[in-house]
Amino acid sequence: MKDIGYYKVSDICEITRGKVYSKNYIKNNLGEYPLYSSQTFKDGLLGKINTYDYNGEYVNWTTDGANAGSIFYRKGKFSVTNVSGLLKVKDQQIIISKYLYYILSIFAKRFVNKGMGNPKLMSNVMGKIMIPVPSLEVQNEIVRILDKFTELEAELETELEARLQQYNYYLHNILTNEWNKVHLEKVADIVMGTSPKGNSINDRQGIEFHQGKTHFGKKVIGVSGRYTTRAIKLAPKDSIIMSVRAPVGDINITNREIAIGRGLCSIKSKTPDLNNNYLYFYLLLIKDEIMETSTGSTFQAINSKEVKSIKIKIPPIEVQNKIVAKLDKFSELAKDIKTGLPKEIELRRKQYEYYRDKLLTFE
Repeated sequence: MKDIGYYKVSDICEITRGKVYSKNYIKNNLGEYPLYSSQTFKDGLLGKINTYDYNGEYVNWTTDGANAGSIFYRKGKFSVTNVSGLLKVKDQQIIISKYLYYILSIFAKRFVNKGMGNPKLMSNVMGKIMIPVPSLEVQNEIVRILDKFTELEAELETELEARLQQYNYYLHNILTNEWNKVHLEKVADIVMGTSPKGNSINDRQGIEFHQGKTHFGKKVIGVSGRYTTRAIKLAPKDSIIMSVRAPVGDINITNREIAIGRGLCSIKSKTPDLNNNYLYFYLLLIKDEIMETSTGSTFQAINSKEVKSIKIKIPPIEVQNKIVAKLDKFSELAKDIKTGLPKEIELRRKQYEYYRDKLLTFE
């Protein structure tokens, strides 16, 4: 392509690094200005403080760690930590900041040093990266097209977040009425798993065996492919399977009888006054409370006594049935949310990356 110049980053940008910010500093200086770190989660946002180090338009990159070479566009008042580098364009008549962001999103990862187990892209290396710079007219058109793709993806992500919040709000609120609480052992049969001898476990004969939550699915436990000829503890069909060793509190339902080891327990309603599916949703809701009852400094677990002592709110059975019907419907909606929208976001992202690479390949 004609009219393409090639520049080293150091020739067209001022290069700086962030500074150290402790957790205590952030805690004691809460405010409105974003502080960005080396992470990529939440666009690198570490917290918000009451001061800022930079004000303007910058390109920010991660210098150290697993995310080294990640590129961000920053605008406004903000600060960055010491594992972040900043680029300030010297002359916007040569290159615009947003174009620099897009081109480095492709180029920067190529220059990350992955040696010694700690990936790095330091300022001196960043400064030597040579990038193609077309005319301002071409740069602006590239930015316009790629910004449009980014906006479409952001809209989908906002919609996904809103729907998930709606589902979680409904799940929590529908089960927070002031109904009487009873201990789980009063209304459910509880079986604590016990592992059979190792020589009885195989991949062909006996009853299907699960040691922990390895094969948990979205709701129904998957097939383990492991069997035991000397099962000690059995979880009956349609019982709730709960993880009792780290991670504690995760649950599934088994649609067949299985043998369970010491990492699991089974829970199943033993009274017509308790809908087993209502119990499933309730245990799902109070997972964090269950986790808080676990003990162990290095390996969290809950024992039989703690499982039996879990308290369950039990409304009248007709109310339970209505709750189950509504939550089943919301669960299907959530399933659609978690598969439909993310798939659309993924397709949009791939489309964006395709056009980005095409637009920024100057041959």
